[in-house]
Amino acid sequence: MRWLNINGGALVWLVLCTWIMPESAFKTAYVHCILLAAVLWLVPLGWRMLKLPEMTIRVGQLSGLLLAFAYMLEPSTLTGLFALPWLLFAIWVAGRQLRDWSSLKLHRLCELGAVVFLTVGAAWVCFDRWGYYPMRYDPIIVLLTGIHFHYAGFILPLATARVLPHIVAKIRPLLGWGILLGMPLVALGITSDHLGFPPLLEAIPVTIMTLAGSGVALAHLNLGWKKRTEPVGILWLIGGLALLAGMLLATLYGWRAFLDLPFLSIPWMYAVHGTLNAMGFAVPILLGWWLSDRSAPPASTIFNL
Repeated sequence: MRWLNINGGALVWLVLCTWIMPESAFKTAYVHCILLAAVLWLVPLGWRMLKLPEMTIRVGQLSGLLLAFAYMLEPSTLTGLFALPWLLFAIWVAGRQLRDWSSLKLHRLCELGAVVFLTVGAAWVCFDRWGYYPMRYDPIIVLLTGIHFHYAGFILPLATARVLPHIVAKIRPLLGWGILLGMPLVALGITSDHLGFPPLLEAIPVTIMTLAGSGVALAHLNLGWKKRTEPVGILWLIGGLALLAGMLLATLYGWRAFLDLPFLSIPWMYAVHGTLNAMGFAVPILLGWWLSDRSAPPASTIFNL
């Protein structure tokens, strides 16, 4: 039953993907598949890592199924209503976590940042399904913003919270705060580029975020190497390598105005960078931490060491 609770969402996602998966990863429907992987499987796995009650998680999964159904239809007021429960649930989880906020430790702040950023992603996904495009952004940018806040906004800070206790104390603030501040700074940088400000205002925040993300990747690689003979170690090694590659591509894209790299188009980024972040990073990293939690004695969890 526990296996079904964890992987049931993955099975639903696989079934849906057989229906909506396009013939090319450069099609918008492929981006929908990446989003639904987070909604149906990865985010609920993250909620379990946050120790949310099982019944609460099941309510969240139901709202995720409604959102998945919304992606079977064209954007409209109706599909926006199907997406709305996902946003409301994300807000409720964030409020619940903030209400129980009792620590200023950096790993706890990363957890809080994850649930807050998820509400931002859920809002932009609702915009996408409603057919509402703030500040005249292209529809694909609205969709990608929603996805970005599900992966880089929720899963990356959550993975950061888990790995922080395993790295040198002097480096922890650089990585933790780099991830927490990098997300809103990148959003501001993208907005500034959209409004016509100098591209450097986007490139610098992206670099801050990717340097912190690369540090998180290296921390997982180090941890994975120490456990390389165990399944969790192999998963962390795979996830760390994929995250490192994804951060390199994100850096290049952030500096695209200064580089002669015409292949760095938006479709190429969501096909390659998006796949690296979703299947290469998020899946093995979260599964690795889930397996680690299952194998650890209750009194020796990572936050009680």
